[in-house]
Amino acid sequence: MTPPHPTRKTGPAQVILRIVLMAALCTFALAACHSPQTPQSAATERLPAAPEPAPAQSGTAHQRSPFVTTTAGTAAVAAGADNYKDLLKRFPEAKQAQIKAWYAQYAAGSMSFTSNAQWQWMQKHDYPTPDDVLRASSISETQLRELATHGDVKANFFYLARLLEDHAQADEASAAPSHDKARLETEMTASMDRALASGSAFSGYLFGSYYTALHGREGSGIGTATGLLWADTLGDSNGPFHNQQMAMGFPGVSGVRVAEVYFDMFTAAARVNPYFLNARRGQGGLFIPLQ
Repeated sequence: MTPPHPTRKTGPAQVILRIVLMAALCTFALAACHSPQTPQSAATERLPAAPEPAPAQSGTAHQRSPFVTTTAGTAAVAAGADNYKDLLKRFPEAKQAQIKAWYAQYAAGSMSFTSNAQWQWMQKHDYPTPDDVLRASSISETQLRELATHGDVKANFFYLARLLEDHAQADEASAAPSHDKARLETEMTASMDRALASGSAFSGYLFGSYYTALHGREGSGIGTATGLLWADTLGDSNGPFHNQQMAMGFPGVSGVRVAEVYFDMFTAAARVNPYFLNARRGQGGLFIPLQ
């Protein structure tokens, strides 16, 4: 079941962005038809080539995955959690603070659902639940990497968040480029590529944090805009955060640059998993599911 999509006001800036994106994707399709080579991951922004990741699959497909819809998530759906605030009430206050901090730092706005139907849709499309956030906090980065590279979508989301935290700490330690920081950014890019290729719209929210980490504060607007467009492409067009940001049109952000970055994301996802759009469910966005 797909969530209801309320009527949205489409501003001129959003229309222009969509036109530019469609032109970019048409160019991508034509180039792919005439190029015998497998495209390099353009989302790396010319970083060193990352090791070829395992094909992205559903997080529940991995036998050892600890990230499943467990008691907290099931109870929330059964009780009719109509918004994020209601969902958080099912956790102790100390846990609420931990949950809110994680989403705010790595995926701002991703939990702004406004109906139980939307919450169910999010769970079916590998959005990390608050219970997942708590569970991930007790799993080592090495274990998360192992799960991530074997196709666990949620584990990869949490692994990418750990890498972003490591990158922030490396920046605090030294602003100068280093071999270790370059290696970390290569690993971040490999994880981001897997996330995009998973077909989960949640990857769009993570992309904003990833892009900002690589490009600094000046890249924040572009990362957020492109990430939300990506989430919209994959069916997430419900939340008030999403709708407000899209309607505003991201003042000061170049539509052409957003299209270029979006093109890079699409190329990277298709390189890892050419069928990533098959995972998309819902209405809205630029694409029709490939089924």
